[in-house]
Amino acid sequence: PGLGSLKVRIRFEDLTKETALPVAPLSEGEAAVAPTVGAGAGSVPTDEIISPEMCLEIVRRLSTNPGIKSYIAGSSYEGRDIPVLEIFAPLGPYTSLPRLVTAKPTLYMSGRQHANEVSSTNYILRFAELLAQDPEYRAYATKVNFVLHPMENPDGAALAYELQKLTPFHSLHAGRYSSLGMDIGSQTGAARPLLPEAKVRGKLNRKWLPDIYLNLHGYPSHEWVQPFSGYAPYLFRDYWIPRGWFAYFRALSLPLYPDLAEAGQDLQGFIIRGMQARPDIHESNRSFYDRYYRWAARWQPHMNYLERYGGVNLYTKRRSSREERLSERRRITFAEETPELMDETAQGEWLVFLVEQGLTYLKAHADYLMQAEFIRERIEEESGDRIHISFVRKRPGSLKKEE
Repeated sequence: PGLGSLKVRIRFEDLTKETALPVAPLSEGEAAVAPTVGAGAGSVPTDEIISPEMCLEIVRRLSTNPGIKSYIAGSSYEGRDIPVLEIFAPLGPYTSLPRLVTAKPTLYMSGRQHANEVSSTNYILRFAELLAQDPEYRAYATKVNFVLHPMENPDGAALAYELQKLTPFHSLHAGRYSSLGMDIGSQTGAARPLLPEAKVRGKLNRKWLPDIYLNLHGYPSHEWVQPFSGYAPYLFRDYWIPRGWFAYFRALSLPLYPDLAEAGQDLQGFIIRGMQARPDIHESNRSFYDRYYRWAARWQPHMNYLERYGGVNLYTKRRSSREERLSERRRITFAEETPELMDETAQGEWLVFLVEQGLTYLKAHADYLMQAEFIRERIEEESGDRIHISFVRKRPGSLKKEE
């Protein structure tokens, strides 16, 4: 406490380097989530909505597992803590983050930006539990770094949790937004956001430089916008009836960038095969897709459209007037996705089924990153009587194709 900086001087023969290292206070850094004394790992609930307080308690329990690191990455406008879990190997007190990022790909997932879309917190925390305890899942951490951000909007989640006690099956859109009534997503890129919780996503992106980012969302599981009533909200006209599980898939597809286009296609294949491998998920989606086509898509295909690949609805085609360009962000994070589950507001057995959908989707990404091969190089350079050694990993990875 009170220590502002450390000055480090390194000397070797006639070479000297001196650097001042600032010491950040815990309130601005990463305050560890203290594990509950004597608590076991416990089981993450999949049949009930998780409140901000429940989320913190589950994270504390999960932190007792040796393979999980957790901390408080920030706080909300109303002062609620925002926990983050990181799972990687080797996990020790002196692990080099730059080495981890260079050596292995990183999968970053965030949930509850819209806090009435409830299922993502359940399946993110359940996925963390499996990574720590299930032998099949533990193997993923040997080749992949996982960053799990289970509740991005705790203020909205607190409101939605109280509202669902009164009307458990309503969409509860009052809880979709932040305590200031604005979407957190509109603040995540701001230099000085009004919502302090909006800083966490950017902080994690800069820290981990993820290969894939998943922004996990949801929408109502029932009709909620009536197009012939005289009022249909602009943003939600095409959601007037559910259309099953689907995802917005953003990755470059231009032939100008063949390695990025190929990686995007390969990842889509893993998602499609993973979702179709579960008969219950396949049958549920088929039913919803058919009904959506019957009552929406065939009447207004310009707005209510389906984009199915191998029986799975993935929105991959550009719909704007500009093709995506190869930005610096896209060089690092080659794919960004927004899956949509029918979870406003899910309870009981339906929530259990949605959690299985979410876990299947996350596992497809872990499987892809496990099988992808990355070119890594050690580069040695001599300049001014000094040797510079750097390590580089090419992004994205590639799959070994059969002859």
